[in-house]
Amino acid sequence: MVGPEKLIAAGVIRRSATEDFDLRGVWDIMARYEQRGHSVPLELFVTSTTAAEVRTPILGWDTFHEGRVRTHFLCGSHDSILDSPQIEELAAIMLAGLHDALHETRVDLP
Repeated sequence: MVGPEKLIAAGVIRRSATEDFDLRGVWDIMARYEQRGHSVPLELFVTSTTAAEVRTPILGWDTFHEGRVRTHFLCGSHDSILDSPQIEELAAIMLAGLHDALHETRVDLP
């Protein structure tokens, strides 16, 4: 994180109303994206705001990712999930996913 983003994240300054998340820009980029994903399981976090706007549970990741996509729905917006109490829920889900991955993944060392 650099510049104003660091100050916004620290709560020193606020993002102006005209700087909202550019969902249309994201979709434009995704429409041009051609690289195929890998097959490693993907943990996808979808906010209630995004789900309402996009109306598809995995936000188009099925067109890019070749592996399993596990979707987690969280209340709030893209920015508010990093605030309490959503951050605690997000952290718990992420830790559970890492724990599952540790037990699902087997690596043979030489």
